[in-house]
Amino acid sequence: MVIPQLFHENYFNMPNIRNKKTYLVCGIVFSLLLGIMGSEERNAYSYLQTKSDRYSISSLFVALFSDGTALIEQDVVLNPSIPNTMVVLYGRSVDGLSVMDYKGKSIGYQSGQQPGEVIINSSGISNARLSYETPDLVNKQGRTWTFSFNSTTGFSLKLPTNSTIIDLGKQFPTSVTQIGEQGLLTFQPGHIQISYVIGYLGTEAQSNASIESAVIAIQDARNRYPGIITADAQNLLQQALTAKASKKYSDAEKFSTAANDLALNITRDYVASQNAIGTGQLEVQKAAETGHNTSAARAIISQAENEFSKGHYNRVKTLVDEATISIGNDASNPFPVFAIIGGIAIASTVSVLVLRKKIIHKRLRVEIEHDSVGGPFSDDSSDRRPPPQPSSFPTASPPGQEEQDLPVPKAEQTDLSRVVIRILAERPHLRPEDQLVLKYLAENDGAAFESEVRNKFLLPKTTIWRLVKRLEREELIEIRKAGGQNLIKLRFEGVER
Repeated sequence: MVIPQLFHENYFNMPNIRNKKTYLVCGIVFSLLLGIMGSEERNAYSYLQTKSDRYSISSLFVALFSDGTALIEQDVVLNPSIPNTMVVLYGRSVDGLSVMDYKGKSIGYQSGQQPGEVIINSSGISNARLSYETPDLVNKQGRTWTFSFNSTTGFSLKLPTNSTIIDLGKQFPTSVTQIGEQGLLTFQPGHIQISYVIGYLGTEAQSNASIESAVIAIQDARNRYPGIITADAQNLLQQALTAKASKKYSDAEKFSTAANDLALNITRDYVASQNAIGTGQLEVQKAAETGHNTSAARAIISQAENEFSKGHYNRVKTLVDEATISIGNDASNPFPVFAIIGGIAIASTVSVLVLRKKIIHKRLRVEIEHDSVGGPFSDDSSDRRPPPQPSSFPTASPPGQEEQDLPVPKAEQTDLSRVVIRILAERPHLRPEDQLVLKYLAENDGAAFESEVRNKFLLPKTTIWRLVKRLEREELIEIRKAGGQNLIKLRFEGVER
């Protein structure tokens, strides 16, 4: 560096005291600069350390909802010796993010520098579950929606209820499982792209394919198991053929899909009941050889065989279990065993029903009294019917006859359904799955255990928990502990009248 001559002369002609002050100031400035540079270097290192932290995904689950939103449950393995770990989420727009350990305890986190990044406080934590929703994975074009996903790990995908895949893309799933009206697919790592529609396609080609699938399922069952009774599945198939002849292709697809599923269920129950009878007969034979009284057990086994011959396969397993329990009793006096079993079952059932209905009936009386003095259910609203069940099938009968064939619901269930119908009309912002849960509660006397709701809709615990919390914030339900479980009940006092 070149120093100007004038500055050079003046500087070195200064008194010593001035030189000392100048040295001191320069030293302080230099120290501050070193401190700032060191701080920036440490911050940069800390950020780079966070960016470079390694984590692995141990499990990945994706559930698609009927509105195009995707629920992600992402289990990650962390390094507990590192204070912060940055995890990349599957989506830039994220809602309802929760980070917990495997014991359900919340873990602290903060948003990263980029959308779709989260920094977890990972000190002392080896595993975490991230649960969140994002709309970024589904592209909607008319009725055809496309799910696109890049994953470095294998994952499971649950499709929306009543969805139909029309294109699986280039990478096929390793397994496909049908659970009720929902499909569960398993994929290897890679780029996954699936196109689907909600509901039935309603095309002639699709109805033909669905009918052919049902025919194959029924014929396969009859070929593999001569004597199997598939009358119910055949009746549904006949209704599908009738609907197709009338060019009602959506109905034809619905009936034939139900026929296919029923044929598979009948086959499964047939095999299970056949094995149960064989096992029961063997147990009775062994008991007889050891000197036990098997007269009651043989009578019940005979009853199970009779039910099997009629095609009532789902009843056989229960009867065989009763036969095994009754070994040692006299057929002429099987009362003690059945009395004990029946007494326990009845007592348990009555306890649960009383627990559910006690508060519901009290609130229902208030609701009905309000209606009788000109409440919101008077006039034309009293003619409303509860919505049809999702599992019901269309019929070709005239509208008048359909109404006559419908079972008359209980008065209290009708009123509960009316309440839910009014709630849904007043709050159109509720999600489709929230609406289904409210309808399900109305069908179950206004209350159900959280586990029952989870099993009904095949959703993970964290999803049900968030759903229930949403409805609780809307003041539509309340949660109470009953027998160590969460009891979810409709709540009417929070609804404006």
